[in-house]
Amino acid sequence: GAEARSRDLRAGRDLPWRGARRAATRARAATMRARAARVGVAMVMVAAIAAAAIAEAQGQQPLRVTHLEREVDLTTQNLVVVSVMQVRNANKDPVSSFSYCFGDIMKGRDLLWIEFDEGDSGEHNGNPTTPLSWAFDEDGQCITVQLQAPLKKDKETTIELYEVYLANFVGAPGKMKQTDQQIVKFEDFDVVVDHPALDIAEQITKVTVPTPNVKHVTEVQPTTVDSNSITYGPYKGHKGSRSATLIFEYPVPLIEVESVVRNITVSSWGDIQVEEHYHIKNVGPEFESGFSRADFTLRPSAHI
Repeated sequence: GAEARSRDLRAGRDLPWRGARRAATRARAATMRARAARVGVAMVMVAAIAAAAIAEAQGQQPLRVTHLEREVDLTTQNLVVVSVMQVRNANKDPVSSFSYCFGDIMKGRDLLWIEFDEGDSGEHNGNPTTPLSWAFDEDGQCITVQLQAPLKKDKETTIELYEVYLANFVGAPGKMKQTDQQIVKFEDFDVVVDHPALDIAEQITKVTVPTPNVKHVTEVQPTTVDSNSITYGPYKGHKGSRSATLIFEYPVPLIEVESVVRNITVSSWGDIQVEEHYHIKNVGPEFESGFSRADFTLRPSAHI
C-alpha cells in the first residue's frame, strides 16, 4: 500500500551520504548519482518531474512557488532530478504541509528514490537543511509533505527535492551498425511545469547530456544549447505544459541487470562465503548485421 511504498523509498535515509546537499549545477547531479549507486540503483536513467505544491486545507490558495529551478542529469543510467523551490504562503492561516503530485511524465516510469529537505544548502553544501517527513496518498499519485514548522502568512521557505527514476532511453534509430555512434532519444519531458493547483511565478530547467553531440532539441523559447547543456527558460507566469524530445549520443553501454542470485554459506567454523550471480544484458540498439569480433578488435567502442 501507500504506507509500505513510503517506507521502501525512505530506506536509505540514514546512509552516510545522507548529508549531501544542493551544490552547483553539476555538483548536485553528481551527488544524486552517488546516492543512487550506494542504494543499488545501477540501471536508472533520467526522467523528470511535474509537480504541484498545494495547501493542506481545502479552499486555501496554493503555496506560491516564486522560483523553481530543476536540474536533470542524463549523463549516466541514473535518472536524477534535483529541484529547488522557493515557496511562499499567500493564505491568512499558517500552512504546515503541502501536496506534491506527479504529472504525465511519471507514466511508464518507476520512482526509485525521493527526498524532501527544507532549507537552502547553498552553492557549496555548507548550510544545514532539515529532512521532511512525507507519505503517499491512497491513490499513490501524490505525496503529502510535512514542513518542519507551520509557514505563517507571507513567509517564505526553500524546499530542496531529490528524485531518482527508472526511465527508458529509446535507440534512435532502433538498429545501428556496429561502428556507428550509439544515439538515443529521451522524449515526452515536460520542460515547463504546469498544474491547476500549482502557482509558479518563475521556473527554469537545465538538462545535462553525456557529450556535446546533440542531434535534436525541441525548442521551447527561450532555449539555450551550450555544449552538453540545454537550458529551458526562464519562464515567467507561463501557463500550459510544454514537452520536449532530446536526441543525443550515449557513449556507454545501456546495461540492464535482469536477475541477481546471492548464495550465503555459513560454515561450522563460523566462516561466511558469499557467492553472487548476475545476469546482465546490453539493451542498447540492435546491430543490423550482428556482432563482429573483427570490427570490435579494429575499432572497439565503449558502448558495446
